[in-house]
Amino acid sequence: MKKDSIFDYLEWINPKNIAFSEEETFFNEHAHLFTSKLSIYNDLSSTFSLIKACIVLESLDNKNKVDKFVNYYREEDLKKEEIQKIIFYHLPYFEFNDQKIYMINYSPYINKIYRNYTYRLKSFPFSALLEDKNIALDNFFDHYGYLPFSSMMTRLIPLKYGDKFTKTFYHPHFSTIYVIDNQGLLEREIPLFDDKIKNIDYSHLFDRLNLLMKDYYNLDEKSFLDHLLSLHFISESLYEELKNIYLHKLKKKEKRLR
Repeated sequence: MKKDSIFDYLEWINPKNIAFSEEETFFNEHAHLFTSKLSIYNDLSSTFSLIKACIVLESLDNKNKVDKFVNYYREEDLKKEEIQKIIFYHLPYFEFNDQKIYMINYSPYINKIYRNYTYRLKSFPFSALLEDKNIALDNFFDHYGYLPFSSMMTRLIPLKYGDKFTKTFYHPHFSTIYVIDNQGLLEREIPLFDDKIKNIDYSHLFDRLNLLMKDYYNLDEKSFLDHLLSLHFISESLYEELKNIYLHKLKKKEKRLR
């Protein structure tokens, strides 16, 4: 990774450990649900890849639970509202165009079949969904964007700032801000609270996070850097390292403009 920006350096110098997180535990308990087609999400290389993996596994776990009910109940029973409530009770989901999506790997149409017409899974063609575990929507994070990250499928907490293309989130265990675009891709990862901070200040945390991200969206790198320190998100020693990178970058820019 190039470390010629304060963001790249911050990500490199302050890596977060996935160990002992709820996400790692959930991943380890459910990784067997990955199909061959979805095995590309079987990835623990970063905290963000783990978060994405858990969204996929939450969806596969939902499917597994619903499929068991479908195999257990008769078609006429699956039409009953009280049975529907039992099946989907407490299952995590996100909303897309005012529709509940329980399985990110399926299109909104297939999710609607699962949720509203579950009985149709007992016969062809939808019964194929019970038999072929590799049927999946292509590029589903691209299709649903950042909406799955703002749901019960993650522990991410949405922040105030964003724009028409991106949304910002904070993860309390990883102490990291994620800027996610409308294709479900990571634009920026901002890990906070480096190891040299002796006592982490959690007071008015989200007010401080939103103030920091205001600088980010205003493209004010200097204020962003200064607020990292003044809002107690990084240690003084890390601030000095980041400031040197910022000043070096500034000098290079000035030379080009001469």
